[in-house]
Amino acid sequence: MCGGSTSGSTRGREGGRPAAGNGLARPAEALIPRVVGRRGGASPSALTPCPRAAKEPLFSSGLTLSSPNLLHAIAQLIPLLLSLTVHECAHAWSAYRLGDDTAARMGRLTLNPVPHIDPFGTILLPLALMLSNTGFMFGWAKPVPVDPTRFRRSVRMGPGMAWTAAAGPLSNVLLAVLAAVVLGGFFRFSPESVRIGTGVRELLVGLLQVNVALALFNLIPVPPLDGSRIVDGYMPLRLRPVWDRVTAFSPFLLMGVFFFGGRIIAGPFAYLFGLLADLVNFIGAA
Repeated sequence: MCGGSTSGSTRGREGGRPAAGNGLARPAEALIPRVVGRRGGASPSALTPCPRAAKEPLFSSGLTLSSPNLLHAIAQLIPLLLSLTVHECAHAWSAYRLGDDTAARMGRLTLNPVPHIDPFGTILLPLALMLSNTGFMFGWAKPVPVDPTRFRRSVRMGPGMAWTAAAGPLSNVLLAVLAAVVLGGFFRFSPESVRIGTGVRELLVGLLQVNVALALFNLIPVPPLDGSRIVDGYMPLRLRPVWDRVTAFSPFLLMGVFFFGGRIIAGPFAYLFGLLADLVNFIGAA
């Protein structure tokens, strides 16, 4: 995922979460569509306002790159880096709250992006994809180490790993909502600051896009994505053999997610982004 991961020593870590049997997490991936559609709307590139918004929607389109320009690509890399940092920090924080201080001792319980950066997955690959004008972004941060054997005795390892995994996508949802509220506030009190083409607008819309995509993509239940750790943590014993057979094909499933993940999350992405657009317009027109 272009996103956070945690690692653990149970049945294999989730995407960016616990790695199989070594207490290290795998990276989380994110597929970020270039053009965003309005939920239920006729146009794939425009977002319509909520009923209480002005006649002209304050926020009507997603963030796109008109050309594979290096400076623009770097500008789009900033929301990705911020989102990955929050995602990974959320994994570390949740593990710490459950009693595992492994990530904290390794300096990963921080909002400083530097400890979370994977030079290839966080910087080089996303930049290359943006410059190639492929229409999506894919990347990851360094996996956060999680040792479920260090959880408090009152915390079962399976559910504990599931909670740690879920913290990443949840943090991205919260960050997307926060970005929408801030963007709506700018439209309400300082509209000139968020005119089309301004840095503030591009940053906030970029945060909306990246975090919605990151949350949805990581919830796909394919190892090593976060969704697989959540499923694994609550899988009934009677279904465990079936789940284990499915996870045996995880490399091939992950390859399929890489190629078709954008299609998988396209509908939910457009719907959730539309809800956030309504929130932006509602706050801006209030």
